[in-house]
Amino acid sequence: THSTAEARSASQRLVQAREKLRATFHPVAPCTHCEGCGLLAPGHEQDWCHFFATPPSEVYTDGEWVRFGREMGIDLRSLPLSYLVLDRRAPASASSSLPDGTVRVVGRHRLYKGHAQLDACDASGVHERRFTKRTDPAFFRAMNKHRTGTLQQWTLDGNEVTSLKEL
Repeated sequence: THSTAEARSASQRLVQAREKLRATFHPVAPCTHCEGCGLLAPGHEQDWCHFFATPPSEVYTDGEWVRFGREMGIDLRSLPLSYLVLDRRAPASASSSLPDGTVRVVGRHRLYKGHAQLDACDASGVHERRFTKRTDPAFFRAMNKHRTGTLQQWTLDGNEVTSLKEL
């Protein structure tokens, strides 16, 4: 949709701003690290750092919201957003205080029968990882209902998430 293209462009501008300001400021969120942005690495030209806002329930029941969405060209059921929080203080007070294995899940996970593919960012870059239902059936169900947070701590075996917890 029109709003997705605008959100993608805004995300790319935020990545550029982050990189310009990294010498003076330290990323706090959504970044989990102070390294260069993994989205600038080759092969990630089409990727973007984004999340989805939960729309108010009125979007589904109020005709005014439907009309507003149509007039503005916005799908109110799927509201992509990007953000950047920076801190002037030393990194010890910002993102470096996160536990080892901390990742930020970006975009939407892709659910398949018995597993999900997730894009996650950490100091090593942006990577696609596989999470199986048998690893944590309750978390898999929560993912299916879009009820999981984006800041998580993972243990990996190659590209497979073997354990996770929300932070």
